[in-house]
Amino acid sequence: MVLNDEKYIDAREAFSIYMTVKLSLSDGYKVEKYGLYANKFQVMFDDPSQARLLFEKAASKYQTEYRWVTALAGNLIIDPAKFVTDIEEEHYRRLRQYNSSIRYFEQQATELFQVSTPKELLKTGKILEMFMTGDVSPELFSSLGVLFDYDSLFKGTSQGFLWGLLSKRLRSYEHYVTMNANRQQLSSCLKSILQTL
Repeated sequence: MVLNDEKYIDAREAFSIYMTVKLSLSDGYKVEKYGLYANKFQVMFDDPSQARLLFEKAASKYQTEYRWVTALAGNLIIDPAKFVTDIEEEHYRRLRQYNSSIRYFEQQATELFQVSTPKELLKTGKILEMFMTGDVSPELFSSLGVLFDYDSLFKGTSQGFLWGLLSKRLRSYEHYVTMNANRQQLSSCLKSILQTL
């Protein structure tokens, strides 16, 4: 998914994007198929309300399609129940940095594998625990999931139930990781880091 960092959004579009990202991470709404600006979301926004003011503020703050999607995805992966007033800058900056810098990705992955070996992290399910505690970012966890089959790793383990609850959300989140970058480049980078260990 490539998003436009020059397309300025209004309150109606901010609401539509919010609903799209929220549903994609909770109910499996397919962004790639239906897009960001579903008509049903725009119809829901027709009635003037206090919510309009909140989305006008969000549109004014984040300004472009790319920035608003990044802010939402980076926050809603942590907690899909977050409302527009709960969006945290830290999560926005984390995903934005991840999507714009291969160096940031390399640093994060290298630091993780210095603490624990990939085999220990994956075979014991420790990687899932580290994701839950915030020791591994959702972006790195998601990228590792592209290389390794989490379904088979966690199946039959004590983490199997938890993975079943999270897997749908994390698979949807993969669309927001490397939105404006080449996923193959990140996969190659991760493979080379793993080979040097």
